[in-house]
Amino acid sequence: MATLTINIDGDGNIARRLDEVISALSHPMPMMAAIGARIEANINLRFETKTDPSGAPWAPISPLTSQFYALGGAGDPGAGKPSKERWGAFRKGELQAELPGSLLERTRLMRQSLAHNPADFSVEIGMSRATPGGKWQIPMLHEFGTRSMPRRGLLTADPETGQLGTEDEADVLAEIEDYLSGVL
Repeated sequence: MATLTINIDGDGNIARRLDEVISALSHPMPMMAAIGARIEANINLRFETKTDPSGAPWAPISPLTSQFYALGGAGDPGAGKPSKERWGAFRKGELQAELPGSLLERTRLMRQSLAHNPADFSVEIGMSRATPGGKWQIPMLHEFGTRSMPRRGLLTADPETGQLGTEDEADVLAEIEDYLSGVL
């Protein structure tokens, strides 16, 4: 068998270009930032369409929860529970109440906390919004659902496995291909 060995030394065009490619592949933070921005845009779209990463519509908020929030303080995140007087007046028909804001956007604080944080080989995408007292992270309650609240996914198609939705996966692959085409 015949072999050919090529050594690339010096500062020629080939060596320079290989160094650029190796550097770009060794530190792909720009690619991770692009992936984070794309997924963040998809999550913002989910707030608009009220759908999960699989395209399924979010379950509507329960009438009792809607009344609770409407009577509690018209969207003020610190308002807490409605007073007994307000509940009583509502039940007697003396007080009308409507849910302030829309589904998952009563105060807009959860959506406003959406951010991504890229590193060389990963990107964190998420929201930070705790319940009063900080016991629960509200985005996780919606992502996984609870015994008394249906899941309204924002981040993954399957929170148990971390599986992305089909569109998110295609968008991540497109960002990888864009990055590699720019590098190569």
